[in-house]
Amino acid sequence: MKRFWLGALLAAGAVWVLQAPVLSGVADFALEVVCARSGYGFSAEKVRAGLWSPLVVEGVGVSTRGRGAAQVFAAERVVVRWRGAAGIFSGRFVEAVEVDGAALSVDLRERAWSGAGGTRGEWAVVLGRLLGSGSGAPERIRISGATVEVV
Repeated sequence: MKRFWLGALLAAGAVWVLQAPVLSGVADFALEVVCARSGYGFSAEKVRAGLWSPLVVEGVGVSTRGRGAAQVFAAERVVVRWRGAAGIFSGRFVEAVEVDGAALSVDLRERAWSGAGGTRGEWAVVLGRLLGSGSGAPERIRISGATVEVV
């Protein structure tokens, strides 16, 4: 019986130690895949995630592909705080998003901002649906030190 409890304790310790690096790698990979499927390149200096800690992405860069990798979005730090178990039942998993040192450049003349259907302004409709009432949008969004350029 002692071996069972010792094995269970060692397994729990291994999960505790390894969960943060594994989840950080999974989060980094998932962000790259989501951006790539949307036609954007993603880069980050550091991604940290854990079961009980927020997702922290530092040195974020999202760029367009095929146009000389022009920078579209950059931020010094993005923090996503989870709601925990309460989010499972409410459908709102994200409690808060904090963005520090953001720089956003939007060229409304480019097709990349026109949406999948190719109609201008469709991206704004999609953004409105994501952040509208009844959606899974976070309760709080804090943006500090931001620069926005719209052409």
